[in-house]
Amino acid sequence: MYCSIPIFGRNPAVDVYWQKGDQGKTLDLTADQRKIMLPFKQGSTELQLLNLHFQDSGIYYCSIRVSGRKILNGNGTRLIVHGEYD
Repeated sequence: MYCSIPIFGRNPAVDVYWQKGDQGKTLDLTADQRKIMLPFKQGSTELQLLNLHFQDSGIYYCSIRVSGRKILNGNGTRLIVHGEYD
């Protein structure tokens, strides 16, 4: 999943947070090695999900804070995981 914002000024302190659903709970990317966030670079970042499970289905949102102030919430990306039954 992709998240980007236009950055004005030089090297602002940028923090990116990912959420699943609208609960407002930030994903703990260190607790699940299947979730990888690429570093924020040139105004964008990505969240990669590996080895998907049905429970991973949902809407994922990115939030960006610049210099400690929340300035942007993404529109969300819907992930649907399909599988086959034996």
